[in-house]
Amino acid sequence: MNKDSITINFGISEKEYVYLSLKKIYDRRDTKIIYFLGVYIFLSKLVDYIDNGVYQSLVIAVLLGIALIAVPLFTFFKFKGLFKYNKTDLSNIKITLTEDDIIKEDITTRTMVKWSEINRIAETKMWYCFWSVKNSFVYIKKSALDEQQRSDLILLANTKTRVSKKLFK
Repeated sequence: MNKDSITINFGISEKEYVYLSLKKIYDRRDTKIIYFLGVYIFLSKLVDYIDNGVYQSLVIAVLLGIALIAVPLFTFFKFKGLFKYNKTDLSNIKITLTEDDIIKEDITTRTMVKWSEINRIAETKMWYCFWSVKNSFVYIKKSALDEQQRSDLILLANTKTRVSKKLFK
């Protein structure tokens, strides 16, 4: 890194806000385990009904199947509604990367996360996402980075965090 800090400015649309909100919830290990168990119970109850004709198993399987579909849909529409209801203005987000911290500022909030507190990193086609031990979530839009900023971010993420999965792109 050749400066004291790196500043990145970008905006987020409603669609991106909903995507990132859902990613924050459904990319968590505990959520994945709960959904895996739900699918397992759903399938076992369905097999129990098919093999033994136990009507209660079919009812449980149907209710669980509905829940496995309804909960993510409800969450999706909830975040979409929150974005509109709160008139969330995420058109101007400022991320500052320093040797010690990631600082995210928008019109209403300021979040500071130390690199040493990052416990998970994810990279998608459009985003770099960072989770901290305090359950803070910082995201950086890839298209807002120039090549130097991208290489500085990757260097900071790969050297300042204790995460086993590193950024390579």
